[in-house]
Amino acid sequence: MKTKATVVLVMVLLLAGAMAFAAGQVESAKPIIIRYAGTAAASMDNPEYLAMLRFKEVVEEKSEGKIVVEVYPANQLGATKEFTEGVAVGSIEMGVAGYDLIGLFDHMAYVFTLPYLHDSLEHYIKVIEGPIGEEVHNHLIETAGIRVIGVLNRGPRHMMNTKRPVNVPTDLKGLKIRSPENPLNAGTVNAMGASAVPVSWGEVYTAISQGVVDGVENAIDELYSQKLHEVNKYLSLTQHIYLGIPIMINEDFYQSLSAENRKILEEAAQNSVQYRRELLKDSENIALEAMKKAGVQVNESPDIAAFAATANVVWEQFVDGKNITWDLIERIKNY
Repeated sequence: MKTKATVVLVMVLLLAGAMAFAAGQVESAKPIIIRYAGTAAASMDNPEYLAMLRFKEVVEEKSEGKIVVEVYPANQLGATKEFTEGVAVGSIEMGVAGYDLIGLFDHMAYVFTLPYLHDSLEHYIKVIEGPIGEEVHNHLIETAGIRVIGVLNRGPRHMMNTKRPVNVPTDLKGLKIRSPENPLNAGTVNAMGASAVPVSWGEVYTAISQGVVDGVENAIDELYSQKLHEVNKYLSLTQHIYLGIPIMINEDFYQSLSAENRKILEEAAQNSVQYRRELLKDSENIALEAMKKAGVQVNESPDIAAFAATANVVWEQFVDGKNITWDLIERIKNY
């Protein structure tokens, strides 16, 4: 026969259990927060920023709000090197950064940003989406703890400066050209004939305005979105580097997600990749015409063969015989 005290004890235990269950339900109902960092200007005419917003939109719609993506463009979570390191160590869940910066954390990634290795965007996409891309991306997981779930594409990088037209490498002699803070871009700029000066992307406009550097190199729509046509007079379409911008996610964070949530992120990444490629079809032409109207003198046919002849010097610097081999370079060229 139950005593009054026993009944009270049972009721207390049931109430405690119910409260614990309710607390667990509230905890599980909390959305997963993903901080997503990038360098793109927070402008509605910046295709890379729009691709980041597309990722957010698709993830939140497919997850029905159970995953919330906080987009941090324009280096809000630090310069590219800093937020890429954040993704590697897990203090930031996701980011978008070029293979040239990721190479600081895994040397093998530099192979996707070597100058004059790819002759077209189509070739570049085939390589990074094929078995070679899978090989490099798996190495990145093992070495840096970064998983690539998609690669945004820009057009090729070109030379822009304040001083004079550029047609051949000797035209760059004596010019200080801004370079990202990594050895591959700096080595490429130097090999092409200029002097590389490392400057954070967010500080380039000021650096050119104040004469710290004489110019900059990047993709057309990136140059335009940063308003660099306002402080440069000459643009030469040298096409020296095709650069993918991987969508990175910290591997430990990725593994902590359910299979369903991983699939949501991967599908959203591919959606934003395709969206960026669609925008690229028009964004370069729009930016180029706008820069011409603003008074920029554009050399649309510089001596590409002369510039390409300088590439081997850079390749030799980055072949280490282990991660980047001559065989890997040949496989990419012939893929």
